[in-house]
Order: sequence, then structure tokens, then C-alpha cells
Amino acid sequence: MRTILSRKTLIKPKFFFALGAFLLAVGIAVGTANLPTLHAGDTASAEEATVIDLVNKSLPSVVSVVGVQELNGSSTVVDRGSGFVVSKSGLVLTNKHVVAQTDLAYKIFFSDGRKYTADVVARDPLNDVALLKIPGDNFAALTLGDSNGVKIGQTAIAIGNSLGQYENTVTKGIVSGLGRFVSASNDLTGGMETIEDAIQTDAAINQGNSGGPLLNSRNEVVGINTAIVLQGRGVGFAIPINLAKRAIASYQKNGRIVEPYLGVRYITIDAGLQETNHLSYDYGALISSGTDITSPAVITGSPAAAAGLKENDIILSVNDRLIRGKNTLRNIIANYQPGDKLTLVINRRGEILHLSVTLVEVPH
Repeated sequence: MRTILSRKTLIKPKFFFALGAFLLAVGIAVGTANLPTLHAGDTASAEEATVIDLVNKSLPSVVSVVGVQELNGSSTVVDRGSGFVVSKSGLVLTNKHVVAQTDLAYKIFFSDGRKYTADVVARDPLNDVALLKIPGDNFAALTLGDSNGVKIGQTAIAIGNSLGQYENTVTKGIVSGLGRFVSASNDLTGGMETIEDAIQTDAAINQGNSGGPLLNSRNEVVGINTAIVLQGRGVGFAIPINLAKRAIASYQKNGRIVEPYLGVRYITIDAGLQETNHLSYDYGALISSGTDITSPAVITGSPAAAAGLKENDIILSVNDRLIRGKNTLRNIIANYQPGDKLTLVINRRGEILHLSVTLVEVPH
């Protein structure tokens, strides 16, 4: 089931490419042995003291990201978002949609008043992740956790530039759901963007929080706050940090974010979709444009087109790995590199086919 979300900043429409997973996650609870000792006269509970300590340690690494337009000698703030430092050398992680406009200058503001002009050094070609660089070599970086081990009910703490004007806003909640498949829309353009395996949280995430960290009780980042549901309260979504960790590693190795590219739009099949559409399988990836009739299901000139894939084909497996549950087509493809040759098992109107496809780097 898709959920319609809204973002404040510009998001250009993109195809549902089969590659890197849009995952997301939150908190890992700690035992009471890790809680600070309270003394006579303390007014905070043990749980509150833990959160206060976590926030105090995290805030120096969380930043506001401000997009400024320079025109005729004057500066105009066009948009605001959030981000956080991920390396001592001044690498800042945020959402791609926070820094989507290439004609803006992006300013970074720290909680202690420091400010920098940042260079956008990498935008993920498919996922909502971007990296900025600020000058310096002695920044405090947040610890990146493991989003694969997140459990429903675990603590989730979001920090960011709420509503674009309340810097370093802290909200606390729990992980409300995992493995969400949602579609994010932009109020200005109406463009849609899909997020797979997103983490749902009731920690308040508002416009302007985009790009800020979602932390667990160990003070580890497990997600990037990304999207909200305007028609509901307490329903926010974050991209899992493991996706961003792959992007950071790719940038550090290649000088850009390299993603493997198949070139199809698809819908993940489950029991509900099978029943509704009278399909033969309750798993797999149905190649389809969905409700967007303006874009092809198989992208012209892509590896998928070269391999002979067609709309309404069902991809059942990739290199013998079934497309089922969290093993979505994107998640499986993300384990490979451009140049890798894969074997796809396809159901085409009842006929089983084995097609060979060679991945390429996603076009920038």
C-alpha cells in the first residue's frame, strides 16, 4: 500500500529504478546498567537523563542547511533543511531534495553559531541522499549505527530544523513500523518518489526536519528523517542509515555516488496484489508504470531493454534469489556493481524465461 507524503523542497520526478534499497530504521534500547547515576536534588528521571545526555552529545554535529539565492547583490533564503556531520573532515549528510536546486548557495549553520558555505559534492542519482563538504578537519561526527537490526517499539529521537525556523528541535517517540513502501509527493511539482523499506516513527518530523538524524538510545544514527503524512499526525518516515553508508563509501572510493542500474519501473507483488490482480504468484516484481502513464515501464536504452524485458513481465528471481518480502528487486540489485552480469527468471504470460542482463552505472 502506498502512502502519499509531502515534502517542502523541490523533488524532481524519477523512475522506480531497480537498485539501492530505500530502507530505514530506528532505535536500539539499552539496559538500566547504562543509565547515568542520579544524585539528590536531580529532577530528571533516569530515562530523561539518558535522553538529555544523548541530545547534548548529538547537537554539536547536527546542522541547519539553508539554500540561498544570490541575485542583484541581495541574498534570499529559498529553502531550509537539516543535516549532520558524518566525518571529521567536514562531510555532511542530508536528503537530496534539501539540496536539489543547483542554482543556490548552501549555507551550513551549527548550534554554537558557526557557519560555513558548503559545496554539494555528491547527489545520489536514485536515492534521496546527498553529501556536502565544509572546510575544516576537526568536526565532531555522529556515529552511524546499523539500521538492519531495528525493532518496532524501540526509541526514536529526531533532531532537525523544524519548520525551517526552529533550529535543533528534538522530538522523541518510537519506531512505529518497518518495511514501509511509500510514495513521496512534492507540493509544488506533484512529482512522485518511492521509498522502500522505510522506517515509520511517531517522533514528530516536520517540514524542515528533512535530512536530520534519527537516533537510537545508543546515540547512533539509524535513519535520515525524510517525509511526513500531512493528513495524519505522528506518521513520519526515515531512510535507513545503511543505505546512506553505502553512498558515503561509494563517494569516498569513486568521488561520486555510483549505483547499479537495471532500468525498470515495477510494483512489488504480495498476497494482496496477487488477489486484486489475479496473478499466479504472491511474490516477484511486476514490471509496470503503475498510475504514471507518462513514463515507460522499461526505460529505453537501459540494460533491461537490452535484455528484452517487457511491461507486465514478472521478475521472480535474480541470480536464484527470490524477490520476496524485504528481498525487493532494488535491495537485491544493490548488492551488485555496474558491469555485473545477472540471470533473471521471468514469467511472461505463463511462460518461464531466463534472461541475462548486464548492469551499468545509473546515468547522472
